[in-house]
Amino acid sequence: WYFSAPGDHKKVPSGAVLRAWALTWRYHLGTVAFGSFLIALIRFVRFLATRLEEKLRDAGLQEGVTKFIMSCIQCCLACMERTVKYINKNAYIMCCIEGRGFCSSAQEALGLLVANVLRVGTVNVIADWILIFIKLSISGSIMLLAWALMRYGSWTDGGDPNLLLILLAGFAAFVIATVFMNIFHTMIDTMLLCLCYDDDVNDGAGRQVYMTSDLQDLLKKHNRAPAPAEEGHYREMQH
Repeated sequence: WYFSAPGDHKKVPSGAVLRAWALTWRYHLGTVAFGSFLIALIRFVRFLATRLEEKLRDAGLQEGVTKFIMSCIQCCLACMERTVKYINKNAYIMCCIEGRGFCSSAQEALGLLVANVLRVGTVNVIADWILIFIKLSISGSIMLLAWALMRYGSWTDGGDPNLLLILLAGFAAFVIATVFMNIFHTMIDTMLLCLCYDDDVNDGAGRQVYMTSDLQDLLKKHNRAPAPAEEGHYREMQH
């Protein structure tokens, strides 16, 4: 969608989801498999470290320095897993933009994120707080609705609502909202990386920028040449 046309005249390409699936199965199964392999490898190492920690605890050897070393190893592995997950997500996004392999896409994505660290950090912090607020609002609304139904529903006797059921309803709503909000978070990351790539690659003169007019005003980067016909530059980037 972002690269369908410059400026505000964007449209969703026909059959976009099916085309994406077809391109993934034909050209990028190795990319998907390699990213998944990295996560699986780190989790396997974490499993081995956990088993080793249990064996040391059973043998009475997890004391003092040994306990400190195992805690440091677990912490480093957990941080490494989160980092690789973040790199994976942005590498997949960059692969969708440029159509390159995993390693080159990851390198390009990291370069863009580092070059736009303030922009990325600001958007992520604001997005995280907004999504948390939405999830809590949904959970609170469901809990309030459950309380009202238990309190004033025609099938109830008007007694005190069951607090456990209300909490379970709120928890289920929070889990479901989290699943959907994760999709929105991925969409935000995708749009942000598209913007960073657009701002880095296109200058508005020789190569048209694809950001909307509001973003062009904000970044003070406007198109000064005729737009390429029929998504030409978009197709070029996909190849």
